[in-house]
Amino acid sequence: MDIITYSIGITSCSVCADNNLSIEEIVAYINETEPTEIDSKWEVSKDKKFKSGEANPCECDRFPNERKHYLLNC
Repeated sequence: MDIITYSIGITSCSVCADNNLSIEEIVAYINETEPTEIDSKWEVSKDKKFKSGEANPCECDRFPNERKHYLLNC
């Protein structure tokens, strides 16, 4: 999968993913590669924005035509 976890905490995770991947593929991959170690799994955050104010999801700042950033929570 072409997914990069660029920030991870206890209850939140930010990833950069190829535009061709579905949200289901992204979430499944992150749950497999970055398990939460608690009963709940990663899912797309219901927050409409990142703490920085950018929309969730938003275009990647380095590759805006190819990738998006997603905020996940568990």
